[in-house]
Amino acid sequence: MCVGVGVGVGVGVYRYLPSQSWLRALTHSLQVQHLKLAPFQIADVLWAVAELRVPLPTSLTHKLINGITDQIALLPARTLAVALYALARLRAQVPQPLIELILAEVQYEIDSMSLDTLAGIAWALAALKYRPSGQLLGRIDQAALGHVRGMLGAGGGKGSDGVVVRGASGGSLVGDKEEASAGTRATLQATTQMEALCRLVAARGYLGGPPPPAALGEALLALLSRPEVLAAVTAPQLLLVVRGLASMGHVGTSGELLERLMPAAMQSRTTLFTGPAAS
Repeated sequence: MCVGVGVGVGVGVYRYLPSQSWLRALTHSLQVQHLKLAPFQIADVLWAVAELRVPLPTSLTHKLINGITDQIALLPARTLAVALYALARLRAQVPQPLIELILAEVQYEIDSMSLDTLAGIAWALAALKYRPSGQLLGRIDQAALGHVRGMLGAGGGKGSDGVVVRGASGGSLVGDKEEASAGTRATLQATTQMEALCRLVAARGYLGGPPPPAALGEALLALLSRPEVLAAVTAPQLLLVVRGLASMGHVGTSGELLERLMPAAMQSRTTLFTGPAAS
């Protein structure tokens, strides 16, 4: 990958917001070098500029979209999911045929996708105001149910991307003791999964379509009733879940969720009322 573009992706990974002049230089580099980028590199670049909230010129966005469209059948499902999420976050005018091509490629991989990737797909479709087929929504629902049941049974979902948090030198950001490291990683994983789950439920509610199985609402209620899980959920995230469940037809479940979680939150002093807003 070209140096300027590669640095841009690295900056996006570390969530560092550079100066406006640097961002303009990155945009210029993309204008000049976009033809040298492989399709998977284009997906990475789109994700990075979306995280950095860099407003790309419409003409450049179209060129990057064409770079993906031309070789869409050669790209892994997760790369396509990342590209779709990034385009939606950039508020790009994504042609409906491209959305359908991406969904045709990713639909058979949904069962093995991580919770974060699933949430990204659902959020992107909601942001793009695209209504997927009932069959695709059913696959998303079943995959989400599998993740929630996995979190209930083993403290983690299936299909994880296996991301390990590390410092710039490659060393672990957690302590030297193995127990502390394992505990910190577990906490980070649980928090990340809950954030993704909240986004997925909220987006799924907006997408409409056939109602998800009742088992999904029941499993969510059981999961969010656990004190250790509740401690990782913020008030905005909880409201996203309740609103999403209500939109999906789980009105009783969402009402019961509020009734059961509010007293527990007050007793355990969780971050329910003090956490950051959900993205």
